[in-house]
Amino acid sequence: MNSKDDNVKPPRSTKATKPTITKPATNSETERELSIIEKMIKEMNETEDKIDFDGKKYTTVAKRNEILRKHLGFNVKVITEALKVENEEVVFVCKIAVKHEGSWEEVATGHSEEHRNASEINKVAALENAETSAIGRALANLGLTG
Repeated sequence: MNSKDDNVKPPRSTKATKPTITKPATNSETERELSIIEKMIKEMNETEDKIDFDGKKYTTVAKRNEILRKHLGFNVKVITEALKVENEEVVFVCKIAVKHEGSWEEVATGHSEEHRNASEINKVAALENAETSAIGRALANLGLTG
């Protein structure tokens, strides 16, 4: 049985309400990471710590790695591994990983190969050159080019 009160509607509010504007969902961590990468690239481009290589200015691997560490600190891993160390040839790989939501995600890889007879410096430092070149390639693949 219906009473007459069942059909009574509550009074309408006279207060004006503001429409709410909702933004599309964004991943703020990804946006933050992109802005960090943009800051790193800007800093790298503005640094005076460059060497001349075939007439072009080149930001050293050491400086690019320094910039990476400055902005990401302990939230980045630069892992190198010798894949081949022989009398004539050295091959390295470098993997760069960033901490994302509590786990490490690989974001860039770089490989290099050096031949000991390719130059005077490689006769004594092919291993170091190969490792540094692999780091440089990984940094370049991350967007931090020389």
